[in-house]
Amino acid sequence: MTRRTARTKKPASSPRRPKKANRKSIDPVIASRLKETPEQQLVVGPLVQYLADQGWDLEQMIYGKAEWFVPKTPSEQTKREKGRSYNGFPVDIAVFDSAKTVSDPSHLLFLIECKQPD
Repeated sequence: MTRRTARTKKPASSPRRPKKANRKSIDPVIASRLKETPEQQLVVGPLVQYLADQGWDLEQMIYGKAEWFVPKTPSEQTKREKGRSYNGFPVDIAVFDSAKTVSDPSHLLFLIECKQPD
C-alpha cells in the first residue's frame, strides 16, 4: 500500500497592486502654484507635470491656487457670460487651446477633477 501525500494547493494569488510610479520631481514653477493639500501635492502636481512633459504649455492651464470655476446652474452661466460674478464649482485643472485664450470658456479644451489619494 502506498501512502499518498496531500498535495498543497497553491495560494490564491492576491490581486496585484500597480507598481508605484517613480516619483519624478515636479518643476518648481508647478510646485509654486499648488496649494498645500495632499490632493494638490500628490495628484494635481504630478498630473500637471505629466501634461507639461507631453507638450502642453503651463500657461494654457489653470490649476492649483488659481482655480477655474464651472457655473453651478444655467443662470449662473448667463451671469458669467455677462461678466458678472457667479457661483461655481472649482475644478482642479482646466486646459485651454492656447495661452492667449486662458479663462475664455469658449476656448476650454478639457477639465480634470482629481481626488485625494487614499
